Amino acid sequence: MSNNTSIIPYYVEKDLPFAVTAQLAELPEEAQREFLIEYRRKAKNVVLAYVLHFLLPAHYIYLDKFITQLLFWFTFGGFGIWWLVDLFRMPSLVQERNKAIADECLRYVMHRFKAEARPAAKGNYMPNTPQPRQLGIPQYDPMRPSVESLQLSYLVDYNFKTWQAVGEIQYDWTNGGSEREFRLASGSDVMVLTLKREGMYLNCYVGNLVNLYSIDQTIDAQINQYGNPPAQISQGDFTLYRDNRFDGIAFDKSTGASPAKVIVWDYYDNTRKIRLRIEQSGKQQFKAALAQAANEIDFSDILPMG
Repeated sequence: MSNNTSIIPYYVEKDLPFAVTAQLAELPEEAQREFLIEYRRKAKNVVLAYVLHFLLPAHYIYLDKFITQLLFWFTFGGFGIWWLVDLFRMPSLVQERNKAIADECLRYVMHRFKAEARPAAKGNYMPNTPQPRQLGIPQYDPMRPSVESLQLSYLVDYNFKTWQAVGEIQYDWTNGGSEREFRLASGSDVMVLTLKREGMYLNCYVGNLVNLYSIDQTIDAQINQYGNPPAQISQGDFTLYRDNRFDGIAFDKSTGASPAKVIVWDYYDNTRKIRLRIEQSGKQQFKAALAQAANEIDFSDILPMG
């Protein structure tokens, strides 16, 4: 863990992606100041976007979306419908662009200060005594229970069943992001829940562990030979496409096992509602989980035990 403290003002930090704020906290104050200068110089303003929308309209040029702006002009703002819709979604358009700008500024600063994280596969990420990151998990509030406050042994209702958290793994990725994975049990049924905070949004995926070899009997050989699994996988009625690769460290909080270097590949269908995750820890240790996207409001009656 870094001993650096964040100097980014709260009113700026609250609009940044979680992955950006997590990596900024690891950088020296000089690098954080450089980021703040760059971000303030490049960040977009909602008021100015509205002004350009009403006067020209040219708000997509302001948001660095030149092709979209041409389409907007050629269709006369979708014959007025697109123009009207953008009145309501302008704040989200600006927020989306500012998230991308924050990521660009972070990469620039990390390159400038030679602080880019290195892949775990090269053995450069694992420190001598690794510790899990502090994620700022909200405390349990009985008046407003949230699945994000879930902890080991907690109870939670989902899909008309009551589940207990019997396992927890925290993944700290080299790109600065983190995730928590829970093993939930209800009688003889077991499922896997992953939670990842990204700014204002909490991404939830719920699914089950699957046998890696039921997907493809040669996946482990392909990974060991080429460094990656295949680009496309068929699973049941779905065709899934390789999307993200994450390198990092897994901390098993339920067993207290030693931290382990892991590599994860995520596959999604065209809707991005179905996800297959393949995880490698060690040369021949693999696991896979097939999950679907869930909403945090789908989880209710979160209750601590003991």
